[in-house]
Amino acid sequence: MTQTIQSGNVSAVIDLLGGQLLSFEKDGKEYIWQRNPKYWGSCAPLLFPVIARLKDKKLTVHGKDYPMTMHGFVRDSMLQIAEKSENSVTMFMTNTPETEKLYPFHFRFSVTFTLEGDKLTTSFAIENTGKEEMLFCLGGHPAFNVPIAAGEQFTDYQLEFEKEEILESNHVNDDESISASKKDMILDSGRILPLKRNLFNNDAMIFENIESRRVDLVHKTTGKGIRFCYPDFTTLAVWTRGEPSDAPYVCLEPWLGMGFRDNETSDLEQKYDVQHLMPGSVFTASFSAEIID
Repeated sequence: MTQTIQSGNVSAVIDLLGGQLLSFEKDGKEYIWQRNPKYWGSCAPLLFPVIARLKDKKLTVHGKDYPMTMHGFVRDSMLQIAEKSENSVTMFMTNTPETEKLYPFHFRFSVTFTLEGDKLTTSFAIENTGKEEMLFCLGGHPAFNVPIAAGEQFTDYQLEFEKEEILESNHVNDDESISASKKDMILDSGRILPLKRNLFNNDAMIFENIESRRVDLVHKTTGKGIRFCYPDFTTLAVWTRGEPSDAPYVCLEPWLGMGFRDNETSDLEQKYDVQHLMPGSVFTASFSAEIID
């Protein structure tokens, strides 16, 4: 079941299954990857209560192990509608006996999609409804079409960062752990990173503690594409398939947390950038994508 929101000639379609953004269109032009399983069968999963892979595919909380799939369980859960208007929809889920087999905390997970002009904002509200401190990670994973227009090439596009950056990506090891110390130099100085397929040969580029809170994914000649803002997130991952793939999308992933690092165990409390939320408290964060045309 899907929900459609509209702002003038811009629309977005969101699936109640996982709160996944299925479409972001302006004047009939689609900006979201349309889930060809030849390359990747998703397009914009929401990541909660973990990000990416876990060590031994389990989460340890207070000494007890829980099975957990990649990116957590929200992506596979049916959400309910809390509020709906022409240009906005809020969806939510709460803990159930089934989620407690995977994650022992009591919570309410809410996500709101709001269209204002050409900008789509995804806003999270995580409430701790239990009686103990809650630990979690949170992220987004939207995939944008690259190239966007017919006749263009993947290499016609580039990332333009808000600030001058030295971009070093956490190396992904052979066992799929993320190195806490080894970094791959991606950009030694500057704001512009031209897209090349071999940038992704080691999996995602993972930029922890990045200075910029905005990046434009745009055609290097026309300047058209997507402006992506992530004011509340400390890590930005950028992912698509590496060589020899020709996967026609790029994911811009704002993260609070990370997949399992090579200096971590499966203990949730030890995870990099894990968030702590006291009983009765609400955590909020948002990111946005704006069409540049």
